[in-house]
Amino acid sequence: MAEVSCTEREEVMTLIDAFVVTLAESDLGVRVVINDRVTSFLRPADKELAESFNIPPTKLTFKFLQSLPVGSYIASNIWIGPKTMAFAEPVAPLESRKDQWKRIVAAGTAQRTCHVFRSEEAFDHWIKAVFKQMGHS
Repeated sequence: MAEVSCTEREEVMTLIDAFVVTLAESDLGVRVVINDRVTSFLRPADKELAESFNIPPTKLTFKFLQSLPVGSYIASNIWIGPKTMAFAEPVAPLESRKDQWKRIVAAGTAQRTCHVFRSEEAFDHWIKAVFKQMGHS
């Protein structure tokens, strides 16, 4: 669920098109319902979850890894168990990124979709919220 505030319908459609294309490239089943006459906004819990995303899911490349700020938290979009990603750790300092990249490759998550969060706490909050939304504890 997402809430988008824009002044013009075309502006909203541009954002939605970009979002849907990104999700479709991730090979996810995507269902988009556009209601431009919404009378109520996201519930506080839904809004908090939506705000926890820093950037849209992005392909994890070495170049992308190099662009991330130290202390951000990166998590693959490959799950190996409940609440467990194949790769998830804080972004290392620049001098350690080659070693971090080796761990990413070893985990089989290079060139695959990843999520980036402001911190490990933001990641933990996001994953708890995702499971709560799915009806799991």
